[in-house]
Amino acid sequence: MPKTEDTALAREISGKNIKFLIDLDGSKQDAWGDRFGLGRNSVNNYINKKTLMQIPTAQKVCAHYKLDLGKFYGQIISKEDVGLYANNTPSELLEPEASYSNPSLDSISKEDLYKQLQKEKAKVKYLTEALRNL
Repeated sequence: MPKTEDTALAREISGKNIKFLIDLDGSKQDAWGDRFGLGRNSVNNYINKKTLMQIPTAQKVCAHYKLDLGKFYGQIISKEDVGLYANNTPSELLEPEASYSNPSLDSISKEDLYKQLQKEKAKVKYLTEALRNL
């Protein structure tokens, strides 16, 4: 059984980390909690360090943010610790494609069109995440 001091420290750290993740997303507590099946009171209790998030729920949170579970409970996290927002941006998403053209649909194969669509979707996803962090 964990010591009372250890539990209090884990409540303190995880509460700050939950607040950080909510702010990082630009979410409201309700919307953030809904994502993980949590009610407003639960999220509020975690942030105010009244209760400790259960491990199965913390695992869902950590999986979503690509975050280490040990860090979630054991240290104050930063944006660099959150895999979802870490410096993992492919360079091709940062620079516009120099050879971009607008071919007619008759002269492009389905496969090429699909590949181009996938690239554009990845760019939109990256830019959406980047805007959230401004």
